[in-house]
Amino acid sequence: MSGSGLVDAGSGSESIRHLASCIRRIAFLGTPHQGSDKAQWAETGRRFIKLFKTTNAELSKDLDEKSEKLAKLGKQFPALLNSRAQTPETRIDIVCFYEGLTTRLGIIDIGMIVKESSACLPGYPRTLLDANHENMCKFKDNDDDNYLRLSGLLARWVTELKSTQGASDEQIVNYWCLESLYYLI
Repeated sequence: MSGSGLVDAGSGSESIRHLASCIRRIAFLGTPHQGSDKAQWAETGRRFIKLFKTTNAELSKDLDEKSEKLAKLGKQFPALLNSRAQTPETRIDIVCFYEGLTTRLGIIDIGMIVKESSACLPGYPRTLLDANHENMCKFKDNDDDNYLRLSGLLARWVTELKSTQGASDEQIVNYWCLESLYYLI
């Protein structure tokens, strides 16, 4: 579930609202919270793919830095985080990962797809990954520095949830979900 999903969950079904209420940690990997000046590349790619299959034109529009949807979300998501931060039981911890290498299309270097200023939320920890946007979640092996950064964060979160004294059934379920994600990567 993304930041947008959390915001939208308030008007969703009971099961969606319950799922959203269980979220305590989010690791954003290159998420364009404020859009990207490279959205035109996504639109160009979408138009090409459209020749072969159906595409969603709204997605590339939503990635634009001038997107109304992103501007609205940019107000709603921090408000949700602030309301959830009122108690430790509902607070959402966030870490933002951002790309450290430019993206190339063949011989053309198109730069950073999502700049650090868009990928990182103010007031939350940020971590540089030595990868371009496409490879932020791809790792060579278990010794890859980027893998170690991300898996280390997940391992820390698992440990924090494990050490919770008097954990409720809901917290235990959250722990097992997070631990299963840790072992997937």
